[in-house]
This record gives sequence, C-alpha cells and structure tokens, in this order.
Amino acid sequence: MTKDIEIIEIVEGNTKILIPAETLIKSAPSKLKIFFNPKAVISRDFSIIAYSAFSKKFKGPKIFLDALSGVGVKSLRVANEIKTIQVIANDVNYQAVKLCSRSAVLQFRLLLYIK
Repeated sequence: MTKDIEIIEIVEGNTKILIPAETLIKSAPSKLKIFFNPKAVISRDFSIIAYSAFSKKFKGPKIFLDALSGVGVKSLRVANEIKTIQVIANDVNYQAVKLCSRSAVLQFRLLLYIK
C-alpha cells in the first residue's frame, strides 16, 4: 500500500471493509487510484437483497464475479452476507486488490496469497 494513504475500517451491511479514508471525507470523487464510492451503499444493499432472492430460487452453481471491483465492497458483502454464493473479485489496480484481500482477511480470517 502507498504509505501516505490512510486506511480505515467501516462496516457496511454486516461486513467489515477497509477503505481509503479520503473517499469518505471529500465531496468530489477521490483522485486516488483505489476506488470506493460511499454514495452507492443503497445500491449495494438492494443488490444483496436481489442476489439473496436469486440464490434461493436458482438451482446449480452460484458464482458471483465482481470484475473491476475496486476495494471489493460488493464482492465482500456477497461473500459474507450470502453464504451460498462463490465469489470472485478482480481489479486491474494491484493496490485495490491488496486492500480487498486485507478486508477478506479481516472479515473471514483467511490466509491469502497474491502474486
């Protein structure tokens, strides 16, 4: 992680997530390379409700792919709040992937390996 970026822990839904503090303080979009949109919380809440309903009705493997996930808020919430869905998170930004992984370790007490 870049040393000058302050990282804080928030809770969204029932999920602990690590995010850059700047994304909560500034009213304009952050110029950081690590993406988190705090204004999308309601959208993510409704997404969790929809995915949960879908997972109960759908027979077969359930895989959630969060491509370009930023810090992984949606994928972490799906993994934590809907236990029946396998989750894959991906982003082009290595710093965002590392932060998502740190959140996963925090939330699920996982040991992860990142190339």
